[in-house]
Amino acid sequence: MAKNNVLEMLETGKTATWPPTASEQKGEGFIPQEIPSEPTTDRTKRMKARFLEAKCRLDPELAIF
Repeated sequence: MAKNNVLEMLETGKTATWPPTASEQKGEGFIPQEIPSEPTTDRTKRMKARFLEAKCRLDPELAIF
């Protein structure tokens, strides 16, 4: 059985890298979280376009409490 990545990191002091290498992706328990295809409906296409075109907004006072 393959060793748990978290346990290995704790024992060796290594940190995780992203994206995982091809050999890590072939390992046990890897589940890709991204769906590589295009949205299938007009609604989801609009939602994706709006998300990708949105400007990032920050409130510098939010961190002050």
